[in-house]
Amino acid sequence: MRERKQKTLTTTLTSPLGLSLVLLSWVVLSSIESHDLFASRQDSHQKLLQQVDQAIENFDWRQAQSLLKKIPNTADEQDPEVDKRRQWCLANRAVEDRYLDRSITDTMAYMQPHTAMMQLEEVLELADEQYFQNFDQTTLFKKGLLQCLAATQNPAMQKALDTTPEKLYELQNKLVSLYNTFEFTSSDTINEIKQTLKTLYALSEKAGLNPCWPTIELSYAYADSLDKYSYLISPQKYRIMQDRLKGNYVGIGIDVLSGEEFPIIFDVIPNSPADKAGIQPGDAIIKVKNKHLKNLPMSKVGSLLTGKPNTLCQLSLKRDNDIFEVQVKRSRIDSPTVRNLKYISEYTTGYFRVAGFDNDTEIEMNQAIKTLTQQGAKSLIIDLRSNGGGKMDSAINAASLFIQDGVIVKVQTADNKIIHRTNKTSSKTYAHPVVLLVDEHTASAAEIFSAALKDHQRATVIGSKTLGKGLVQTIYHLKYTNAALSLTTASFTPPSDISFHRKGVIPNIIIDANNTMFTKLISTKNYSSNDDLHFHTALQCLISKKESVKTLISSKNL
Repeated sequence: MRERKQKTLTTTLTSPLGLSLVLLSWVVLSSIESHDLFASRQDSHQKLLQQVDQAIENFDWRQAQSLLKKIPNTADEQDPEVDKRRQWCLANRAVEDRYLDRSITDTMAYMQPHTAMMQLEEVLELADEQYFQNFDQTTLFKKGLLQCLAATQNPAMQKALDTTPEKLYELQNKLVSLYNTFEFTSSDTINEIKQTLKTLYALSEKAGLNPCWPTIELSYAYADSLDKYSYLISPQKYRIMQDRLKGNYVGIGIDVLSGEEFPIIFDVIPNSPADKAGIQPGDAIIKVKNKHLKNLPMSKVGSLLTGKPNTLCQLSLKRDNDIFEVQVKRSRIDSPTVRNLKYISEYTTGYFRVAGFDNDTEIEMNQAIKTLTQQGAKSLIIDLRSNGGGKMDSAINAASLFIQDGVIVKVQTADNKIIHRTNKTSSKTYAHPVVLLVDEHTASAAEIFSAALKDHQRATVIGSKTLGKGLVQTIYHLKYTNAALSLTTASFTPPSDISFHRKGVIPNIIIDANNTMFTKLISTKNYSSNDDLHFHTALQCLISKKESVKTLISSKNL
């Protein structure tokens, strides 16, 4: 293992003794009321914390997290009890999503011990060698143990692996003991972790689990504990990810977002089974087959919608006040990232939306611009709202369509700095005036594209502040299993050298995210319509640009 600089991450957990009392109250001693276990709080926070504890006792992690957000930041930063609850909720949310994935539970039931250990070793080695910054090994291992402990009390895990709280009692106590006492005693951390896990094998088997359950669980928990963008990708999700990056996958052809109660269809892929069946953006999905989707995690919604080619998907949808049934046959979806081309003749402007950045985005964008230009477009509106990103190389190549020469993005790894300039092998550089539409869901590769065009003054950016994800993930296919590791390996900055990580790209023209018109933009149904304030602001911006050019030309002729 390589020698790393002496730099550690500050742990956000409280003292081991306090933590063990809280965890034992939630996983073992549930009959003891939470207010007996915590120090008294200020009256303004005590009621909220009691509501949080009640939500935790009910395994309602989303409600608990929502309540925790209501506690002021100043108190949050200074209150270890708040942070302790937050960490417990985060661990359980990760666990809950994990055990809704059938490919993970199958792995936990059947993987051989030596294969499980090779998977864990590879995850540990990649994190140590490739992670973009240094971390404290003990802190990270304990965060992994916390997720393992959360798994033992989580109903989703107990149901998926057919075990009971009574059988898990000794395993839970051992995990709490390890959390409170574990410290690395040598530089050979991988070997110490392996030896520690051996103490859990018999207890795992006694609980009705595969003896190598702790090894597999820690592989997922350890990766998940590095940061919010690093995680172990299950075999099923890895297959889907590979298909999507190729621009095709098996499904019905819809993009889905979480709604207030039910998932909302954000977009429908052109010419997909959903499109042909008359499904529209903005429709709410009430049921899939006979499964109600109210407040169901999005990972579970996704697993219900996907399946093998030519299988039927029965949907119950709500549109306005009408509820109706639709039966759609799943098929391989050709999912272009550049969609919704529109030529607005009165403005001689072309519009298109970029849903993400995959292998073909530059090619699709190039073709879209050619098509719109042939129709008469002299300027472009490129819609990046709800674009969650994708491949960095794709964003660089797409930006090169508009930037003749210069830096697109600067990438800083743990060991060196790489400067990516315009791609000279790219297609021609377009000189059209450009307006980019962004929102708080515009992220990652879409932010690279937006910041590059903004910094080079090749586009006016309109909307609300973007998400603020300035980190690069590398996907590593694991050698011994069908899983993969998404690992944060670098941070990046735009040409201005001003990082937008956690800050977002600031638009040139800001549209208040609290504007009432935003409520009509929960799907692409109203994009580029009369209800789309972003779109109409972009049109007015382009008119202003044209008037400025006319004034400049007139003044030169005088």
